[in-house]
Amino acid sequence: MFITQMLYFFILLIVVACINTLFIWQGNFYFGIGLIVFGIFHILFKFITKKEQLKKIL
Repeated sequence: MFITQMLYFFILLIVVACINTLFIWQGNFYFGIGLIVFGIFHILFKFITKKEQLKKIL
């Protein structure tokens, strides 16, 4: 279940980054790539730092 949620998060992250890149940043793909990279970093950081709390939930 956790892997499925992470997969959905990454799909949603890529969709939001593509929409932002095309409509807000007028095709500047560096911002879209940055959004994806920092989104992945954010989730991994939260996963590593709050691993004990996550184990209680799962």
